[in-house]
Amino acid sequence: MPAPPAQPKDFSTALWQNFSFVFCLLFGIALILNTHPLGDGAWFWYAKAVRGGARLYADMHLVLQPLFILQTKSNMLLFGEGWLVSKIPALLEMIVFLVGLRWIARYLLIPDWQKGLLLTCTFSLGTLFVAYRFDDYHVLADCMSVFSIILVLHLKAGTGSKVNDFGIPLSLGILSGLAITTRLNDGMALILTIVFIVLVTLTRKRVISIVLILFAAVLTLFIVVSLTGDTVHDYALNSVFQAAGSKGGLFSVLRAPLLFPLKTAKRLLITPAYLINLAAVVVLIASIHFVLFHRRVSNGKGSLARVAYALIPMLFAAWFVIRFMGTEDPAVALCGACMLLGLALSAFVFMRAIQVAVGSRPLSTWSPTELLILIPVGQLLSASMSSGGAFHGLFTPVGLFLLLLPLAFPVSLQNSWLRTAFIVCLSVMIASTISFKVLVPFSWHSYVEGPMFTGRQWIKHPLYGPMFVERRPLQFVQAVCRAIQTDGARPELLSLPYPYANYFCGVTPWHGYIQTFFDTVGGKTIEQLGDQLNTAPPRWILYQRQVGVIELHERIYHGGQAIPHRYLDQQIMSKLSSGDWHSTLEWDSESDPKYWNEWFHAHWILIRTDK
Repeated sequence: MPAPPAQPKDFSTALWQNFSFVFCLLFGIALILNTHPLGDGAWFWYAKAVRGGARLYADMHLVLQPLFILQTKSNMLLFGEGWLVSKIPALLEMIVFLVGLRWIARYLLIPDWQKGLLLTCTFSLGTLFVAYRFDDYHVLADCMSVFSIILVLHLKAGTGSKVNDFGIPLSLGILSGLAITTRLNDGMALILTIVFIVLVTLTRKRVISIVLILFAAVLTLFIVVSLTGDTVHDYALNSVFQAAGSKGGLFSVLRAPLLFPLKTAKRLLITPAYLINLAAVVVLIASIHFVLFHRRVSNGKGSLARVAYALIPMLFAAWFVIRFMGTEDPAVALCGACMLLGLALSAFVFMRAIQVAVGSRPLSTWSPTELLILIPVGQLLSASMSSGGAFHGLFTPVGLFLLLLPLAFPVSLQNSWLRTAFIVCLSVMIASTISFKVLVPFSWHSYVEGPMFTGRQWIKHPLYGPMFVERRPLQFVQAVCRAIQTDGARPELLSLPYPYANYFCGVTPWHGYIQTFFDTVGGKTIEQLGDQLNTAPPRWILYQRQVGVIELHERIYHGGQAIPHRYLDQQIMSKLSSGDWHSTLEWDSESDPKYWNEWFHAHWILIRTDK
């Protein structure tokens, strides 16, 4: 890999990059403060369980990776269990993510204002997915990818430096191991991509570098698993071999990347809002290019008329794009198009690299920096394994892909057409993303956060100190706490599918059932829960009924076949209709327009199981 360009030492030459960094930092802090849905509490209770001696895999049969839970546990040990201090890792990881993006941006051979624009776009696209949050494991995995890219940039052959020959491969392996224990599919894609890049680009110590990468990754994996107290067998059985079951099985997971391009193209073509926005952006690009760069505009008779003719479609296109501001549609449509472009470019780069490796293409006609785009595209394909092949939500790799484009293909962006298209697309995606996230800081199925800093209040929780929460959910969960407090100091409460009521009320989840969501819990766990509810249920159950979400997961991951959660829903509703169990408190999300969604409608029921 060639040496990266020298970085400027004078920060006055990086004014726009610095401005972008500060803006993204403040925007990220706002997102952290305004994200507190009724689906929270799972990471808190997993960390508490580990602190109490429970094993994530042997005892709780967790199908997720352990690193984020261990991080949450460490934060509790250092700073306590307060709500504000629980956001410390989120703030630090957001800063690390931004520093990594800023680091990469300084290598780009483009003007400072374009670097700032690109940095803002990359960061904002990372947050575009409605469920993206900085106090979750996604940003942790993204940090591993960003700093792997930086290390690959410094991986040069023939220097004789021990740091380069040994330190960088070991560091790449450690990052890959940490990525695997954060998100298995993303980590595996990262290490496979890095090994391929090393195999193609290094001319000396190639084998030893790959061995060091694999050794460090495996050692890191073993160390992280050992910190959970579980055996490698229990870890692998639950979070590797059984994890695919909740996503429809191994075959369904592996075929998702193959279906991904077709599903993406199909979705872009059948969604009117996406088509309108794509067409409007194309017209906008053509009009701006004509006005700014076409030579005939400034030369010859009638140039003013030609400018006027170009301004008309430009204004109409801008009006269409602005009309959709406040929604994610412009950014999502452009992201989908960028995904298809990234897949095509990565296939082209992969084939060129193979030709170089086998000697059919001379090195002088190829730049190994092209291989950098394989890292975000690999992350994109791995993320599609979790989405069933759907492209919506897989936006962080798109941001990294766009950030690396000027570095991987610096000559191409010198073309005025491509430069105009690049800048217009970046600007539209930034405007769409920021305006949308201000209105909807977080959304995950029926968990929807309202506009930033509206409908919220600061409270002082007796257990967690200051908290910034929305009023409507707060009123509901406080009513739940008052109801179960009739049992005294040690009430029994099972909260399905997430344990927020257990968290807010300070009640340990019944029998260790921390969360039972539809694609993160194995079928055997749900069947076992159903058996226990039949024989000896807890006194209180807070059940969030989400029939639409169940149907969605059945359709995406299981070919429309019923999942165990559907039978659990039928069991609970049968107990209520028969009078064996009683509803004592209900809250329908339809009562608040912000929470209403025809597909993701949720009905909350506080159930008392005794007479």
